[in-house]
Order: sequence, then structure tokens, then C-alpha cells
Amino acid sequence: MKYKIFFFIAFISCFSCKKYSENTPVIEKKHQGCCGIYPEYSINDIQFIVDGNSLVQGYYVTNGLPPDLSGNYPDYIETTTGVPTENLGYGGITIWQMVGRGTYVDNNYVNDSIGTVVFIVDEATNSLMNGISGDSTYKGFIKYCQDRRATHPNVKIILVAPTPRSDNLIPINFETERQIFLQKLYSDFNIKTDCYIVRKPTVKTYADILVDLPADSLIGYVGAENDTVFYWDKVHHTPAGYKIRGERIMTALNVLLN
Repeated sequence: MKYKIFFFIAFISCFSCKKYSENTPVIEKKHQGCCGIYPEYSINDIQFIVDGNSLVQGYYVTNGLPPDLSGNYPDYIETTTGVPTENLGYGGITIWQMVGRGTYVDNNYVNDSIGTVVFIVDEATNSLMNGISGDSTYKGFIKYCQDRRATHPNVKIILVAPTPRSDNLIPINFETERQIFLQKLYSDFNIKTDCYIVRKPTVKTYADILVDLPADSLIGYVGAENDTVFYWDKVHHTPAGYKIRGERIMTALNVLLN
């Protein structure tokens, strides 16, 4: 049974998206959307695995109540697309700890019988917060991706660049190291697509796409973490912020899967 996957993108500023053309195949016209024409997939053809920190987990607190995880963006992606989406978010984890648990992830979550498995890797902020340099965090990203592909050569990988933070836990050099890390990623993923937050590499490399969240006009710019509509503690999002994060990552999925 076929399911149409509509990646609903609430883009405030998608500068240049594909337009309808008379040359567009008829079957694809009804799947057209911002930044891509959405193909039709079997629900059994795709699996999304989102690995990362508490921003993946969906951590936030409201009105002094215990942490609430109901606003996580992997659930939002699964609900919106219909694609099975594993949420492996773990509060406080660093990229090198993710490397260390990689074999467990491979053995317990990757379904090799599925046609397309997409890893979404979303962690850097904890690494930098714990004093891991931007360079070492970058090397951790590469190691994590290379290990996944060594075990599952056909997996596709999306990296998520870290959003800003200014809570009282970060070291004084946090932003400096975040910028070092970002510049290394931008050097590798130096092709900007029509969708302004999605970058591709010039040559085949350790990952397929970079989601440039720091370029986002709502949750990414330095100082965005002070906006209480999208952030509640200058690190984690509100439910509205997690929804935006999920939408931006679905934009990358559109580009990757088209």
C-alpha cells in the first residue's frame, strides 16, 4: 500500500522554491511543495533515525512542572510524514558519547530490510558546553557518520548545525568554539541549495546534507535564544520552537529524498 508523504513546510522565508512546470510529470504535480516536488513512497521504504541530545529528546519545562517531552520534533516529523521515526535523543549526551554507543544503535535500531534509512544527527551544543573544542566536535561528527556507513553503506545522513545558547552552564569560549565548528562544516558543505538553510557538499563526503539552522531567521541567529516564543531557557525550545526545528529538518528531507 502506497502512502503519499507530504512534508508540510511552514516557511517564512524560503527564497527560491521549485515552481510548477508543464514538463513536470503528471504524477508529481500533485506532490508539489516548497523547495521540492514530493515523490510517493511506500511506508515500508523509509526509516528516519534521529540521534542527539535533549533538543532531540524534546526537553522543556513549563510553569515549574517536571520536564515535559511531548513537544519533541521527531514525533512531529513522524506525524506529519507518516514515516516511522526513531527518537534516540538523550539529555546531556555529547558527540563522542554518541560515537561510543554507535554499535548499539546499529544493532538495535537500523532496519536493513528498509530501502532508505536516514540518520539525522543533532548534537554539538553539549559537546561545546562540556569544553570539547570545535575541532574535536567536528571530528566526532565525522567519526559518527563514518561508523554508520561502515556498518550500513547505503544509509543517508543529515547533519544539524547547532543553534545558539547563552545559559549559565556554557564556558566563556562557547560561542568562539561554536563558530570554529560551524566554519568547518560550512567548508565541507559549501553548496547552498534553493532552500536557504540546506547545504550540500561539493564531493561525496561523510554526510549528505547539512541543515544550517544558524541561518534560520526565527531560531538560529545569535540572540534568538532570548526569544521566549521559541526558547524557554536559552537552550531548549518551547513546543513552538521544536515545531520550527522539525519543519526545517523536513525541508532537508525534501531535498535529500527528491
